[in-house]
Amino acid sequence: MKGQLKRGKSMGRRWVWMLAILGWAGALPAAAQGGIESRISRGERLLIAGEANNDKRQATAAIGAREFAQAVARLTASLQRSPDDPEARIYLNNARIGTGRSHGLAVSVPIGTNLTIAQEILRGVSQAQQTINQGGGINGVPLRVTIANDDNAPKIVEEIAGALVRDGSVLAVVGHNSSTASLAGAPVYQGGKLVMVSPTSDSLKLSDAGSFIFRTLPPIGDQGRALASHAVQTKRGRVVVCSAYNDTSAESFRQEFEKALTAAKGTVVPVRCDLSVQGFSHSAIAAQAKQQGAQAVLLAPSVQTIPLAVLTGAAAKGQQLAVLGSSTMGTLRLNTQGKDVEGMVIGVPWHPRTAANSPFMRTAENLWNGNVTWRSANAHDAVVAIAAALRRSPSRAGVQQSFASANFRADGVTGSVRFAKSGDRWGPTLLWCG
Repeated sequence: MKGQLKRGKSMGRRWVWMLAILGWAGALPAAAQGGIESRISRGERLLIAGEANNDKRQATAAIGAREFAQAVARLTASLQRSPDDPEARIYLNNARIGTGRSHGLAVSVPIGTNLTIAQEILRGVSQAQQTINQGGGINGVPLRVTIANDDNAPKIVEEIAGALVRDGSVLAVVGHNSSTASLAGAPVYQGGKLVMVSPTSDSLKLSDAGSFIFRTLPPIGDQGRALASHAVQTKRGRVVVCSAYNDTSAESFRQEFEKALTAAKGTVVPVRCDLSVQGFSHSAIAAQAKQQGAQAVLLAPSVQTIPLAVLTGAAAKGQQLAVLGSSTMGTLRLNTQGKDVEGMVIGVPWHPRTAANSPFMRTAENLWNGNVTWRSANAHDAVVAIAAALRRSPSRAGVQQSFASANFRADGVTGSVRFAKSGDRWGPTLLWCG
């Protein structure tokens, strides 16, 4: 699906293709044993089992037995069969380290409930790990990655966060995906003094979550202002806003967009559109929006309600309404298969076309056939930022102190990574027109 990007703050019509230093830790610490053990792995168990081939299965057994040379051979063979497999590549990067010294970080993603988004994030982490390790590591020390499957479920997130806090080899965490998940884990990380960097959570509540909580996603208010400005400038300023009312991120976005739309002299059309309500009817909403004189529908779903949002967007198109979307709508599946919402304008922090000739995209083409999204880029840059902090001071406290420093900068694919005192990312918002 072809698209183009518009800089969120532009008023013209210029368009652009807008972790303690330890070695191999072996089995999980005793505190992580029990039910949560099956959700955390450095390669000794499969977390994405449904897509595993025999080589990958044998590789995890070899890692569990610390037969790392065999694991490298098996994972290499597995990737020849299934090159677009970030879990296998992370385990391969780890197996190459073997029992050697390493810095550790963890990434927590919703494998069980949204594999597409989980893999988008894992691709970014895997690619950053490979680039860092092939470049000599962090002051000569390679990076080992632990993967956790949290299903975006708050109680599971709390358990995983507790296990990672107790694991001294983990010096920082990339995660979580949804704002609800990140908000559940934040108090645990804050209390355990372990940095959490979310690449995808944008709830306003995270800004007050503590001094160890950061994110590489720009503030949600910037995204709302960019979309509101676009709606008014294109004379589509009468907007029905569809949100998942039970999701903190979706609701944060709805509130910020409505505030920005009003400030830009647009109109919030008073049609209640709650994607999370039982019995939601996308066709009825689109018809009601048209009857109320709406010119556009904005979609701000939770991860769970993306399919309903897609149906609502298609119905809105059928009513000759413009369709806008929050960054949650910017998934790989919609990028490649989104005919139903073709023409939708989505607020995103990054798009592959903005970095078509960059080293990141050249590597992504080689590893994943270019199948990366803004989630991949933000996760990549979270790892890049952690690595930059570890070069300064390789400890948990050192990562936090580096991030909190006014002069901290890390050069990422999405631009310079630096953090405000709130832990929020400084950065632009783009508008992707599908």
